[in-house]
Amino acid sequence: MKRDKLNLIFAVIILIFILFILFFVINKNVEKDVDRTDYIYCKSEDVSVTSYCLVNYVKTFYRFTDSDDTIKSLETIKKEGGDCFDYSHLYKGLAKELGFSARTIGIEKTEDVGHMFVIIYDSGGYCVIDLIQEPACFKYG
Repeated sequence: MKRDKLNLIFAVIILIFILFILFFVINKNVEKDVDRTDYIYCKSEDVSVTSYCLVNYVKTFYRFTDSDDTIKSLETIKKEGGDCFDYSHLYKGLAKELGFSARTIGIEKTEDVGHMFVIIYDSGGYCVIDLIQEPACFKYG
């Protein structure tokens, strides 16, 4: 009886050791240099899930600054910020990279002043994204 208990304790210790080693090795290989703030983690089959994720991603570096209306890279916007034109085109580009369709919409408030936002869509529905406000999402039908 005492020998059975010792064998059981020994087996449990060996099992815990093996699980610890497996967990460490698997985590080291899978998690190596992974940046969880990267927009690629926003890929989803659902346009609303992707839209909310993209807005949360952009919030991590968002800084509104007036700028000229030229399309900027993600890295430039991260460093320098941007205005509604810049962020709308950024969302459009990110959405397309993630497999969605997207269209920027510009509205003219006055002759010299306007605003821009983006609509991200697929066959199931669409979301309106305006800077870092919560997206407005809708299903077709």
